[in-house]
This record gives sequence, C-alpha cells and structure tokens, in this order.
Amino acid sequence: TLATLESSATKPPVLHEGEITQAILRQFEIAFKNYVSYKSLDRAQQASILVGCFRDYRITDWLEIDDERDAALLMTSKEIMAKVRSLVLSLSWERDLRIVMNQRKQGKTEPFSEFATAVRSTNSLLINTDSHVED
Repeated sequence: TLATLESSATKPPVLHEGEITQAILRQFEIAFKNYVSYKSLDRAQQASILVGCFRDYRITDWLEIDDERDAALLMTSKEIMAKVRSLVLSLSWERDLRIVMNQRKQGKTEPFSEFATAVRSTNSLLINTDSHVED
C-alpha cells in the first residue's frame, strides 16, 4: 500500500506509513513549503515542525529510537529530507528514475504534448539531484 499524504495550506502536511516513493516525497516537500510560506516560518521553526510531520516507522524510529531528534532540529529542511530519502528510498532511486526518463519513448498515437509532459513530470522528481535535466 502506498503511503498517504494529508495536506492543507493551514496545517503542516502529514506523511503516513506505507510504501514511500520519490513522487510522494516531492508532493510532501511542496506541501511543506506551501505551509512554511503561508505561516512565514523561520528556519528553526521549520525543522521543529517538519520532524513532527512523519508517521512512517522508519522515520520516527530514526528520530526517537536512534535519539536523533535534537540533531534533526539543528538541520535545514533540505538536510532532513535528504536523510528521510536515505531511510525510505532504495539506494538507486535517482539512477532508476533517470533511466525511466531517458528510456521513455513517445507512443505511436501519443500526442507529443503528452509525451513531453510525462518526461517533464519524471524530471521534476529529480530536482535538486545531479540527474535533473534543465529545460
């Protein structure tokens, strides 16, 4: 079962337990950035709120069992999300997405606009990585 995301502009997003993909993490990050913007939160407030947004055991175990909450509170949201990715995604997630994007072919009856949208959508999941292709 895929992980679910609860989001609202007025409340912090919540990432629930389940199979977490880069697409779900990207949606979560966008929802969190929207919340931060809406609330005009400073960096310290962002970290404090971000660590409370996760309900997946792999992330909560890192924060609570490994006693990393204090260290996480000193991180930027970008650093926290990098750690989250290392906990929940396969080691080859970036390479795998890049391969999917590079091997994508336009179907015989598929309009070019749909093909281009699909490639851009996959590329957007690679933002802030070495594999992201600039338009």
